[in-house]
Amino acid sequence: MILCDTGILITIGDRREPKHHAYRLAISGYACPLLTTWAFLTEAMYLTHRLGGWRI
Repeated sequence: MILCDTGILITIGDRREPKHHAYRLAISGYACPLLTTWAFLTEAMYLTHRLGGWRI
C-alpha cells in the first residue's frame, strides 16, 4: 500500500497541474493501491475549494 498526501491528490485530480501526466503515469505502474487519510482528503478539498472548486 502507498500512502498519498494532499499534493498527490490535487495533482492527479487536476489536469492543469504541471506534473499531472507524470504522476498519472507513475501511479499507473504501481501494483499496490493508493491510500490516503481523512486529514489529507480534507486538506485537498479545502485547497481546491479556495481555488474555485474542482472542475469536472
